[in-house]
Order: sequence, then C-alpha cells, then structure tokens
Amino acid sequence: MLIHKIFAAGFVLGLLVACAETASNEPITVDLPHLVAEHEAYDGRVVNVSGRVASFDDPRHYWLEDDEFNRVALMPDESVSDKVGEQVRIIGAFSTSPDQGRQIEVTGVTRVE
Repeated sequence: MLIHKIFAAGFVLGLLVACAETASNEPITVDLPHLVAEHEAYDGRVVNVSGRVASFDDPRHYWLEDDEFNRVALMPDESVSDKVGEQVRIIGAFSTSPDQGRQIEVTGVTRVE
C-alpha cells in the first residue's frame, strides 16, 4: 500500500512539473510598460507584446517602443526591418542583462491595425 502511495505521489508530481514546463513555453501577453518595469520577471520567457517598431542607422538596430518611450531591442534585424513605423504584435523570447539590455529574439510579427 505504501508503494502505491509513493507511486501515486510521484506520478502527480511529474504531471505538475510537466504542466509547469509546458505553461512556461507559452507566450505571456504583457504590455510594454510592464515588460520594461518588471523585466527581470520575464527574463527567459516567451512574450507577446505590442508597440511601434523604430530604428537607428549607425549602428543599425531596431526596437519596439510606445508613446512613453518604453523600449525593448528586437533581433534579428531581418525580422522587423520592413516594419519601421508600424504598430505590431511581437512574439519571441525575452532576455535582459546589464551588458545586453532588454531584447526579444523575434519568432513572430503581426501588424496591428
């Protein structure tokens, strides 16, 4: 009987871990001001966030911003280079670090009307 309880507890624990891992790979919808303010909480997570694509020429780089100039870098350049000035929804892996700043490795871009 004790073996059955141990097996059942292990099985339930395994299910909980599997569900948590699956949930952590799903995009988290977050607004840009919150992503910027709470950036450490989203480090390593897949996010779904919207804003306007902006760029700078020297050196060429792109970022997502809002009217309050909350900004997150977007990579790779090719994923958004044709969207400058447009409102978009970005899906991608968010990371933050003191030397690299806040950035999203873009996996999806959708124009927002």
